[in-house]
Amino acid sequence: MGRRSRPSHMDGQLSLFLRRLLFYASSADDFKWSFAGKPAGYHCVQILEPAEPDSHTWKDNFFCWTSNKADPGLKWSFAGPIGGMKCTQILETADPHTWSDNYLCLPNDTP
Repeated sequence: MGRRSRPSHMDGQLSLFLRRLLFYASSADDFKWSFAGKPAGYHCVQILEPAEPDSHTWKDNFFCWTSNKADPGLKWSFAGPIGGMKCTQILETADPHTWSDNYLCLPNDTP
């Protein structure tokens, strides 16, 4: 399994989540996925599954927002939903390394 730009099922799972994030956005460039570390000019949450072998290169994957925008309070969990937050499950069904319990979360007061 080589480097991928995003998990294969992420687009569909994140649609509602991303609509919630649009509350914070003024342009399409306000949010960015990076599979090559944190991009300059962005704050990020690392998307990591510790069960992944090092050869699968997930350690440099980030979901980011521009540094001139308010922090939306994004949190990543590789161990189930985070209590008190709105969470979207991120599944990678083609990957056997415990992706079934991964979530990207926003604060409950996010519109």
